[in-house]
Amino acid sequence: LAGLLFRTWDTKLQGVSSRMISLVWWTFCLFIFLYSSLQFLLHPRDVPSVDQLLHDPDLSFHSLQDSSLHGYIEISPTNADQLIMDRIQPSLRTVEEGLNRIHAEKKMVLILDGSRLPELGCG
Repeated sequence: LAGLLFRTWDTKLQGVSSRMISLVWWTFCLFIFLYSSLQFLLHPRDVPSVDQLLHDPDLSFHSLQDSSLHGYIEISPTNADQLIMDRIQPSLRTVEEGLNRIHAEKKMVLILDGSRLPELGCG
């Protein structure tokens, strides 16, 4: 086993079976890439823009109390951030509380900063 692990690697595939396995693998990868690309092009997802979200009167915007992102939005000079600031409610203490309210209300936008992504399992 040690002889296989510490053996030098040769990038040239000399055996017919190695070449066939390589051909099958790269054909499979190409097929998956083309299939994914076609699915994306044929069935685009309708993702609303920030402006559409901001002008939806049914949505409520929430952020965590004393979060750095909420502080940034308060002092930001951009129009979109000011529209968010007019509608945002910094009423949540934890990310878990925000997720529970999203599941309960269904018409809520939770605005988080990047440092909270590990709490969501994204980091």
